[in-house]
Amino acid sequence: MKKHKIISFDSVSFILGGIFFVLYLALFESSFYKFPNILLTIYFLLCLISFAFILDYYIKKVPQYSFVLRLFYVGLYILSPILIIFLILRSRHEK
Repeated sequence: MKKHKIISFDSVSFILGGIFFVLYLALFESSFYKFPNILLTIYFLLCLISFAFILDYYIKKVPQYSFVLRLFYVGLYILSPILIIFLILRSRHEK
């Protein structure tokens, strides 16, 4: 029996995450590299990378044509590093 991967990379999700990251950079313009904001910048960079891996897994659980889906993208983008760690730990536990 073939085992499917839980996490896969999606380039469209990476582009969507890139748009969210550019919006963040536009909001903070010149102060995103200063000390308090540099931590948030690093976290959002992690979000950009992990969002591309995790969107495909969670998008199947939300109705396609709903307003909640748009809010779900933003929430999933912000929580994606935490969720990807959760999925990795859960898959190791199931083995």
